[in-house]
Amino acid sequence: MINFEKFQNEFSLLEESSVDKKFLIAVSGGADSMVLLSLMRDFFSQKRCSAISVAHINYHLRGEDSNLDQKLVTDFCQEYDIPHFVYEVSCVDNKPNEGSIQLWARDLRYAFFREVMNNNNIDYLLTAHHRDDQLETFLINLSRGAGLAGLCGIPKYKNSIFRPMLGFTKQEIYQYAHENKIPFREDKSNKKNDYLRNKIRNTISPLLKDLSPHFLDNFQKSIDYINDCKLFINSELKFFFEENLEMKDDFVFIDKNALKKQNTYLIYEILKTFSFENSTEIDKILHAEVGNIFHSKEYQLLVDRQKYIISKKEHYSQKKNQDNIPLTIEKSSVENNTIILEGYHLQEAKIWFLDGDKINFPLKLRPKKEGEYFFPIGMQGKKKVSKFIKDEKISLLEKNKNIILEDAIGTILGIVPFRQDRRKMGRDSINQFKIIIK
Repeated sequence: MINFEKFQNEFSLLEESSVDKKFLIAVSGGADSMVLLSLMRDFFSQKRCSAISVAHINYHLRGEDSNLDQKLVTDFCQEYDIPHFVYEVSCVDNKPNEGSIQLWARDLRYAFFREVMNNNNIDYLLTAHHRDDQLETFLINLSRGAGLAGLCGIPKYKNSIFRPMLGFTKQEIYQYAHENKIPFREDKSNKKNDYLRNKIRNTISPLLKDLSPHFLDNFQKSIDYINDCKLFINSELKFFFEENLEMKDDFVFIDKNALKKQNTYLIYEILKTFSFENSTEIDKILHAEVGNIFHSKEYQLLVDRQKYIISKKEHYSQKKNQDNIPLTIEKSSVENNTIILEGYHLQEAKIWFLDGDKINFPLKLRPKKEGEYFFPIGMQGKKKVSKFIKDEKISLLEKNKNIILEDAIGTILGIVPFRQDRRKMGRDSINQFKIIIK
């Protein structure tokens, strides 16, 4: 049963006091939104908030009925001196000839609501979704194979949208409207089973509610349990990311072994963060060989030896192009015989010493080539660059960058920042050059 005390208690869920906040109420003219408007009028009169206003959108989809809905809303607002905003849909709004009119209408009204809120510094949007709507949404998402997030139902509060009627049933709303003589209009199109929501509302929901007089109450308990599960999973996700995720140059590095040890569902939720939502694709990622690349709508995932390397698609292509452009270092640009190479994010800078009498300018920083050798400090003889990279477990991302530093005659001076070549090193040279790698 709806009463004002129950209604005002719903506002305790907001992150801050409502006393100095402004609320925009989405009102269609139906019983749900008119009851919400009436309750908010009392809420405002008792100084529980600083201001209320109303937004109504007329789609002109139901002829004169649409105009009568608008008249009801505006008449009520004028009678009680409530500021109101009306948007009348016209041909410029491009109603689709095909596809979902419902999605088009939803996008249109929320764009209108946001515009009103932004123009009038309004803090919250209130909608009149109730417990029966919650059941319908759950069944729709269930029929579509939704994940846990979809089965959590309609959130009571998210992104400045607050739904204080979710705890009340449609029957309670009708009862409150009749007892308090609140005017409202019925949308006759809701009786038609043209849309999935209407079909569920008119055929399936009544059968379920007939199973038990407490069906909706018990259903809400189940929704609460599912939301508790979601909160637990979110805490597990947060812990996993804190322990096993590293950010570097807009790339995300996830420990492969740590990911594979997780529960199957948690693996799905982790990769879903990066838009990988297909279970078959996720299974392929987990069993892929080093070097394989996978794509989601927004991200690219590279399978490395010990890590999964994830980046935004546009960033990866841009960064890859930048990293593969050779960098030339002219002698004229070198001050105090010191060359500084930055962007390697080392915990401690490395210093290479070169014999200025042996090196030939300009120097070049470039990507590796197939089959080339160098003579690494600390080792005897020469070693293939590719073998060194493999033995040192240098990531695929790093090895494709400009990591080879050579002089003008093509002598490799080192693999930056990993190992210097010993042939032209000059720690004791009189004409000494320093390369500082940061």
